[in-house]
Amino acid sequence: MEKSEIEILLTKVFDVMDKEFLDSYIVMNKYDEVPYKLPSDLDMSITIRDFKRLDQIISKISQVTGLLITQKIWHGYQKCAYILSPLKTLERFRMQLDFFTDFSVKNTPLLIPSQEIQSNTRRYGRFAIPNYNVEYVFLLMRRIFKNDFDEEHCNIIKEILLHDTDEIEKYSEQYLGAELGTEISQYLLNNNIRDLQKRRNVYWQTLRKFSSKQTSFSFSLKFKFNEIRRYLFRMKYPVGMSIALLSPDGGGKSSVYEKLLESCWGSFHGINRMYFRPRLLKNLGSLKPINPTSEAEVNPNPHGKKPNGLIKSFIRFFYYNIDFIFGYLMLVKKMRIQKQLVIFDRYYYDYFVDIQRYQYSFSKWVPRLFAWTIPTPDVIFILDGEAETLYARKKELPIEELKRQIVAYRKIADRYKNASLVNVEKPLNDVVLDVTSRIFLHKAKRTAKSMGIKLDENGIPM
Repeated sequence: MEKSEIEILLTKVFDVMDKEFLDSYIVMNKYDEVPYKLPSDLDMSITIRDFKRLDQIISKISQVTGLLITQKIWHGYQKCAYILSPLKTLERFRMQLDFFTDFSVKNTPLLIPSQEIQSNTRRYGRFAIPNYNVEYVFLLMRRIFKNDFDEEHCNIIKEILLHDTDEIEKYSEQYLGAELGTEISQYLLNNNIRDLQKRRNVYWQTLRKFSSKQTSFSFSLKFKFNEIRRYLFRMKYPVGMSIALLSPDGGGKSSVYEKLLESCWGSFHGINRMYFRPRLLKNLGSLKPINPTSEAEVNPNPHGKKPNGLIKSFIRFFYYNIDFIFGYLMLVKKMRIQKQLVIFDRYYYDYFVDIQRYQYSFSKWVPRLFAWTIPTPDVIFILDGEAETLYARKKELPIEELKRQIVAYRKIADRYKNASLVNVEKPLNDVVLDVTSRIFLHKAKRTAKSMGIKLDENGIPM
């Protein structure tokens, strides 16, 4: 039986890890799935000296597998995750490798020390995994702090508990106390998930108290300092991204967006679409006390309405400019820090091309004058094609107007360094592959900068 592509890929990953790690890495979850299945994330406990070498090890994995390092995420104190992706893909792909030394969570410095995990292991195939005692406590703590006691996770914990209920209960006492430890095990054995969920806050508070007792003052200071440092790192190197899709009518922005939902799924923690502006502020029309109007995202007749008067045009223009500026700072920037991809369907630069669409009665030089105040998306994609092709897709504007707009959009590509033309004359899948690869290359370059490594032209560490 031939090996699947996923099995071959993951085998290469673990071959590198077996060779590069100086000490054991302990696979904490989903060890029964790999290398035959690609899990959404894989948690591994490692020693401090290997944690310091992670960038080097992940770079080696990238070289051997040909996958780009699209994200490096600091989750907490000595807790880091890497997301890798192929340069070109149309399908959902997610390889997230999570590493930590001591097991901790936000605002809870120390739960299971690294030495405790490293000294209590068993073998599962090629992997070192935690023994039943540690695995039970680890998985249980994750559910408590995530506040997620669903049936699937509880069944997994229950199966571990059944291997040696008395011994595991006794071990869990050091973290939860005898009374709560027994209570939880009985709830699990009786499939009483509802009461388990109800008592979650009690377990959470107990673990917080346990952590504070065993955390030294110096360790606590290091933990808090790291939280500040991690926050600043996330601000400086946001792992999310914003892009703008620009084109005349018929360029295929909506079709490309729908495909990006699949191809970019694995490298972001959410994808958000914004039409033209962030929309922190409501549409001006909706604020009218009489006959309020909503803002349409589809305009089948872009040149069918008369421009507003000059005063109204300026009021609308400056009102929406406030939305562009503060909406980007308060919404888009936050989403980028939260590891999300923000896709703008049209953007401010549309003013340079088709001021009539937005019913302004002033000249195009006005938005150009204020363009410096508008935040720039990370990447601007100009979907470019021949007027005849675009007209065949949408007959909302005359061919001559489309020709004029195509030239104007190409000038935007020349004006902005982060803008690039994408030929839409080719099949849609090829267009999406082109856009996706440019997104991933941009992410890989930014991640490489945060890691202090250099990449070749294909985004692979040198």
